[in-house]
Amino acid sequence: MGGKVIFTEKPRNDIDNIFDRDDEINTIKKVIDTGDWLAILGPRMIGKTSIAKAILNEYKKEYNPIYIDFTGIKSYNDAINKIFHAIPRSLIDKLKDNFAGVGINIMGNSITFNRRFKDTDIIKALLTLLKKSIIVLDEFQELSFGVNHFINMLHNIMMENNNTVFIFTGSSIGVMKTLLEQKGKSPLAGRNPVNIVLNPWNRTTAMTYLRTGLASCNVSVNDRELGEVIDETGTITGWLNFYGKRRCIENHEDALRDSLDEAINVAKYEIGNIVGQSKWRKTVLKMMAFGSNYNTMLQESHVSTSTLSNFLHRLEKLYVIRHDGKAYYVVDNIYRKAILV
Repeated sequence: MGGKVIFTEKPRNDIDNIFDRDDEINTIKKVIDTGDWLAILGPRMIGKTSIAKAILNEYKKEYNPIYIDFTGIKSYNDAINKIFHAIPRSLIDKLKDNFAGVGINIMGNSITFNRRFKDTDIIKALLTLLKKSIIVLDEFQELSFGVNHFINMLHNIMMENNNTVFIFTGSSIGVMKTLLEQKGKSPLAGRNPVNIVLNPWNRTTAMTYLRTGLASCNVSVNDRELGEVIDETGTITGWLNFYGKRRCIENHEDALRDSLDEAINVAKYEIGNIVGQSKWRKTVLKMMAFGSNYNTMLQESHVSTSTLSNFLHRLEKLYVIRHDGKAYYVVDNIYRKAILV
């Protein structure tokens, strides 16, 4: 179980600070060495962004590290701005003349676009200029416009530039649907990214993580307290961090209470994005909190089989629920608590 433990909600920027993900990191390195592209997937708060940023830092001497957060992207214009401002200033200065040639005018820290160029042409030209780069597209499922065309464009850029590597991260519905399920005549068919899924830890690893981190801030803990934390939060890294950072300054009871409140609020927000104002979706989620079979949910929801199946499929892709062959159930303790509040 390698890696230091630092309780923080900020992404780690160093592989040495990534705990117990050696196998996943080694696989990512192998994929980068082959020049392929990959997707880092998993539940929310599992540590996808941390691993992606740590990989960028690891390869910064060999590649230009570009990290682009796609949260809130609503248009190609937004995408151009996000991409541009993710490029290191030293690289912008080096490529300044090239930017003008593809329709991007630089004025200090701001940019304007030559309207003679299409937005898609500007993005393609902009990314094509970033040779010898690892480009992380974080929360890629946030991209809500022309996504198939955008992905095809990225694929073509990668094919034309052997030393450009794209890494996608996401909590998975958008990434899974648009990236990992390309079929038919799409340029991506048969060239899907390598899929790396970060799963929650087992109980033993989670306890070791907490014990290691708390020792670094000189907090004495016992197995009963650690067991209670895991019983309440589960074993996802982010939820454990909420507890750890508080336990370094509070007693066990206060730290557990405060961390649960914070985690549940995060989960409630995410659930709100999934169910919206739909009463039947809320009903189905509550039924799955401790497990429910398909026919019972179909009867209680009063929706069609296709509507219910599509909703369940989406939740599975988001790692919110799992089907064990008999029943569907909510996987994560925190989401379960948020659903039942």
